[in-house]
Amino acid sequence: MFYDKKCSIYQREIVTEDFREVAKDILLYENLDCDFFDERDSLQLEQGDIAQEEEHWRLTVVLEGFYPGIENWAKIELKDPDLGSIGIFQLIRAPAVYRLPNGVIENMTLFVRKHNNELWR
Repeated sequence: MFYDKKCSIYQREIVTEDFREVAKDILLYENLDCDFFDERDSLQLEQGDIAQEEEHWRLTVVLEGFYPGIENWAKIELKDPDLGSIGIFQLIRAPAVYRLPNGVIENMTLFVRKHNNELWR
């Protein structure tokens, strides 16, 4: 796997601003080396059905190594070196950690979907 793309991870926190509590997306990690790809579901068609290309904007993001503190619903900005920012995505499942037989963490996998809102800063 080539970690030729970048991602930044934001965690939602409640902070006090002007004597009131507001939600903010706080930068947790910036410009991490990563790779991401489309999470395609297998398509079963019955006879007579027409196949249609549909974007569901679910991606699998792979990070080399381990990054603590990434929790469900974190927001992730994905960047491609050729296309720039792909958009803001949201973590929809707990991160999966993959270890080598000797116990060393090889990578983390994040399952994300396109998020309609921008970051709250």
